[in-house]
Amino acid sequence: MLISLIMVLIAWLVLFVSGLAKGLSSDNASSIQNMNADYLVLDQNSDHRLSRSALTGDALEQVRLAMGADAAANSSDRDASDTAMAEPLGVQMSAVTQAGSLKKIDATFFAVEADGMLAPKVTEGQMIGADAAEEVVADSSFKAEGLKLGDVIEDQTSGRQFTIVGFSEGQSFSHSPVLHVNFAAWETMQTSGPRAMGGSGAVGEVSADGGTGEVSAAGEVSANEGVSAAADSSADGGATAAGEVSATGEVNGAGEGGAGVVFNAIAFKGSGSTAAEVGAQVSGVEVISKAEALKGIPGYKEEQGSLLMMIAFLFIIAAFVLAVFFYVITIQKINQFGVLKAIGAKTGFLARSLLAQVLSLSVFSLAIGIALTYGVSAVLPDSMPFELNFSLVGGSALLFLVVAVAGSLLSLYRVAKVDAIEAIGRAA
Repeated sequence: MLISLIMVLIAWLVLFVSGLAKGLSSDNASSIQNMNADYLVLDQNSDHRLSRSALTGDALEQVRLAMGADAAANSSDRDASDTAMAEPLGVQMSAVTQAGSLKKIDATFFAVEADGMLAPKVTEGQMIGADAAEEVVADSSFKAEGLKLGDVIEDQTSGRQFTIVGFSEGQSFSHSPVLHVNFAAWETMQTSGPRAMGGSGAVGEVSADGGTGEVSAAGEVSANEGVSAAADSSADGGATAAGEVSATGEVNGAGEGGAGVVFNAIAFKGSGSTAAEVGAQVSGVEVISKAEALKGIPGYKEEQGSLLMMIAFLFIIAAFVLAVFFYVITIQKINQFGVLKAIGAKTGFLARSLLAQVLSLSVFSLAIGIALTYGVSAVLPDSMPFELNFSLVGGSALLFLVVAVAGSLLSLYRVAKVDAIEAIGRAA
C-alpha cells in the first residue's frame, strides 16, 4: 500500500511538471509552433531572433527566385499546399489598450498576408480583409481581459486603432498574445508614432552613408551603400525597423505591403535541400528551421532547459526510490523465494513473476496519477499555462514504466542469487 501511494505521487508530480513545461512552451512560442511553414529566412546578423531581423521586398524576390518560383507572381495566387510558397512576416512586440481604458495589455503584432499560408485559423468572427488596415484577429486569451468582437484597441507604439473582427486559438509569442494584421495595417504602424517621425523613439546608433532622409530604428541601423528613397515609407522620410537593420545595397521593397516596407522574416514551406539552396543563393540572410527560431525567442531555451532538467531529475529520483522500495520488499520475501526454489521453481519464473507485479503496480499507479493530473488541470486558472496531450502523457507514462522496471533490477539480481537451502534455514 505504501509503495503504491509513493508511485502515485511520483507519477502525479512527473506528469504535472511535464504539463507545466509543455504549457510554458506553448505560451512562449505557440505562434511559431503552429505556423504553417517549415523554414524562416532572417537577416544574417539577427542571431536567430525575429525581433533583430529586418528584410525588404528585394530579399523576398530573391528567396522566391531561389526556390524556383516566379518572383513577379503574387503568392496568394498559388495554392496553399505549394511547397514553393514564400511569404513575409512582420513581428512587433507592443502593448495595447481598449478604447476608453487606461489598462495596458502586452501583445505582439504579427503581420501576415490575409489570404496566405501564415494566416491563423479563425475560431470566432472572421478573418481580416486583404486591404483592411484597421482590422485585427486576436488570440482568444484577450477575452480574459474583457475584450470581445467589435471592440476597438489602440497600439501604444504607433497610436493606431484596430477593431477586433475575429479570434484565433494557440497564438502567443514570448508570453504575450498575438494580434494578426495584414500588411496594409503593418505599413501604417511603421509610418506612425515617434519612431517614424524621427523623434525620441529612436534607440541605438544610427548611421547612413548616402541615405536620403532620416533613418530611425529600435536598434543599430547601418547602410553601406545608398539607401534609396523607395525605402522612405514615412511622411518625413524616415525608414523604421524593429531590431538591428543592416542594408548593403539599394532598398526598393518590391514585396507585399507596398514599396519599402520592412518586415522581419520570410517563411516558406519546402525541403532541406530547398532551404540549402535559398541559403546559398541569397546573400545577407540565414535560413533556420522553426525549432531554431524557437530557441531564438528570448528566454525560451533557458526556460525549457530548466524545466526539462527538473523532469529528468524527477525520473532519476523516482528510479532510486522505487529501487529501494522494491529491494526492501524482496528482502522481506526472500524466504518465500527460497521455498519456491526448493520445490523446483526456476529463476526465470520468479523473475517474470516479480516483473509482472512491478508492472501491474506501476500501471495502476500511473492510471491514478493521470486521473489526478487531469483533475487538477481542470481547476487551474486560465492564467496558468498548462497543457497535456496524448503524446506527452503517453511518453511520460512509458518512461515511468521503464524507470520502474529499471528500479526493480536490483531486486531481480537478489532473487536470482538466492540460495534455497540458506533461505529455508533462516526461515526455520
